[in-house]
Amino acid sequence: MNRNGWHALDGYPTDIWGDAIAAVVASLFRHKREAEDTAKEEAATRELNDSLRFANGRVEHGTSGDQTENTGAAEG
Repeated sequence: MNRNGWHALDGYPTDIWGDAIAAVVASLFRHKREAEDTAKEEAATRELNDSLRFANGRVEHGTSGDQTENTGAAEG
């Protein structure tokens, strides 16, 4: 064990360390980019769904009470 208590890579040549670290960093950035792409796709889907609801004449909000109010179903 070295003075820092880290010995997991002591048995490997340093050029392999660099390759391993590069692979980990590349993987982190790839996953970050995929998460950002997924968030953009979800936002676009929500926006499209909202546009379709508006185009169909329905204004829907979060609760069933709001939907009843907006569709006029509560009127006698």
